[in-house]
Amino acid sequence: MVKNFARDSVAKKASLGLELFNSKTRYAIDICVYIMENCQAGPVNIHQVAAETNLSVSYLEQIFSGLKKCGIVRSYKGPGGGYMLAKSADEIAVSKIVECFSSKSQSKSSQRMDPFWSEIDGLLLGLLSEINLGQVSSMNETILKDAAQGLLKS
Repeated sequence: MVKNFARDSVAKKASLGLELFNSKTRYAIDICVYIMENCQAGPVNIHQVAAETNLSVSYLEQIFSGLKKCGIVRSYKGPGGGYMLAKSADEIAVSKIVECFSSKSQSKSSQRMDPFWSEIDGLLLGLLSEINLGQVSSMNETILKDAAQGLLKS
């Protein structure tokens, strides 16, 4: 029952345009897809990403720092330097990026709800672990439904 409730609740929130992830997480996923699509000629320069995303270089540095600490991107210094994915896009689950930018806050007022939120977190991360960066750039409803069906069967 919790799985059906969670699925329906997530779908309802998504259709209402509510944000389930913070902006840094969303930008990090977007940036990783951008790197994947633009790294054929070598590392992607942070100024190139800033121009494409309209984000400041200092904000991008924070995001790239987090991505680097989590082993998602590699940095290259010097002329022609920039960032590349540390692995192939098909080997990087979206859940890894989400976990990289998730904060574990513990609210004392809602401890009785911790099991519920832990279950929801697990379901969402489970779904996102079924989707890799290579799939995100060609994301369509079928890929998402297949990932959700796999999660609900487990």
